Amino acid sequence: MVAEEKKKIETRAKVLRCPNCGASDAEYDISAGGLRCAKCRTIFVSPKINALGGVDELVGEIKSEGADDIEENDFVVTFRCPSCGANVMLKKDAKNAECHWCRHSLKMSQRIPNGAMPDMILPFKLTRKEALSRMKSFTRERSLFAFNNFAKSLTEKSIVGVYLPYAVIDVRAHVEMAGRAEKTVGMRLIMEGSRYKDEPNIVQVYDVSSFGLKRDFDLELDDLTIEASSEKLEYGSLINTTHIINAIMPFDTEEAVEWDARYLEGFSSEKRDLNIKQLNYRLKSQIMDIAKYKMMSTTIGYDRGACWDKINIEERGIKWKTAYFPVWLYSYAEGGIRKKNAIHYIAVNARTGETMGSVPLKAWVRTIISGVPLLITLCFIVDTFKIGFDGGFSKLAFIKIIFPVRILAIIILIAITVLTMKLVRRKTREYRNTHARHMYEVDTCMVLKNLEREDAFEYTSTRRDRTMISGYNEERRLGAHDSMMHDDALEEATGIKTSSAIMAAGYLVLGVLLFGILAMLGLLVASVVDFAH
Repeated sequence: MVAEEKKKIETRAKVLRCPNCGASDAEYDISAGGLRCAKCRTIFVSPKINALGGVDELVGEIKSEGADDIEENDFVVTFRCPSCGANVMLKKDAKNAECHWCRHSLKMSQRIPNGAMPDMILPFKLTRKEALSRMKSFTRERSLFAFNNFAKSLTEKSIVGVYLPYAVIDVRAHVEMAGRAEKTVGMRLIMEGSRYKDEPNIVQVYDVSSFGLKRDFDLELDDLTIEASSEKLEYGSLINTTHIINAIMPFDTEEAVEWDARYLEGFSSEKRDLNIKQLNYRLKSQIMDIAKYKMMSTTIGYDRGACWDKINIEERGIKWKTAYFPVWLYSYAEGGIRKKNAIHYIAVNARTGETMGSVPLKAWVRTIISGVPLLITLCFIVDTFKIGFDGGFSKLAFIKIIFPVRILAIIILIAITVLTMKLVRRKTREYRNTHARHMYEVDTCMVLKNLEREDAFEYTSTRRDRTMISGYNEERRLGAHDSMMHDDALEEATGIKTSSAIMAAGYLVLGVLLFGILAMLGLLVASVVDFAH
């Protein structure tokens, strides 16, 4: 980062008063899209505060007033005025604690931590009914295996409108990357000794060329958004499905208005509990991911992928702001093992309508799909070895015929059991949407400039397989909660139809399962009939 003094931008504005009568008493009206004056009923709108652009002029680190560290100051205290919504900072020993805008007397119960209030806020745009409609549509698509009470409990009263805290960051950086890439340049057949005396062993091999890569470019990011709540930021928990909140991003940050507490009326809110220095690691990781993603287009010709061993990011300009963004939220606690509850959410972005959720599966689904094949397999194994080694059983010819067939059936049943367990695991992931996340490397407004690239040939080697290079570019996202990219983005980047392949495999598993069950029932019926005769 450029060695300059850290700057600070002031974002606090005077309380917006009614343009008709001058009153400060107003409340937010979603249907009207603005503040409604409590006296004359005039609708007025707060001015926008976060226009896009200007990143190319950033120099040094700039922090807004709302991005200050959250701390209790020994000399200054902050109050939120309940009358006009202003944040008032006074000396701790001040004799008269009153708002300097509306003269309202302030109480110690209205004291808030310094730096806890954001710079801007995005008002709710979608109504509660609209959010409920989107949530019901979401659950309807997953109703087949969903826990019944989850959908029944979803009513208009169970939905909560909440403002969540975020950090909004503009970044101007210079990036230098160095790595490796591989591509297949030929395929041939070679002879390796003999498998049998008169039959040669022919093997297919690939000629693979390795390259050294270098990339040098400028990167500008406008309004990169990160959660500023510790609970929502760490969304990799196996118990709480808080990654759902992350997945409904991005927000239309350019529509944010000046901070005004009156927008909170009728909604819940969660205060920021992370300081800027605690968000630095996530910021740097996401900048690195964005840089890698942008370089995918320069490595398309490498069918075995590219791996970046060294990434150096020089932050030449950075600006921190904080904000409250609106979310409609429905939560449901599912009883789990050891009395731990898995909290399932359906969240709706109250600006864009983006919807994501975690739906609990019915218990009998997991039991039947995976448990029944396992139970049948175990019973069949016991029955097979009982018939095969029972000395009192006299039909030895029947044993010689049926025993090998039963062993083959056992192998098929074990395979079916393993596949069904994997199928249940995948279905659970689909209903919980464990891979859902904010695609910040795609959604963030960004500009790439002054790209310089170098691809230097190094050597050619012979390989027996077509595997990707170790640590290839599409494999990992450091700033995301999940190590793999979203299926759609991975398909777009690599051309590998992962979701289609998985769906085909799922149908194949179901087909094999049905065939195996029918074959097993046929064998059991035949065994009973032969035994009776």
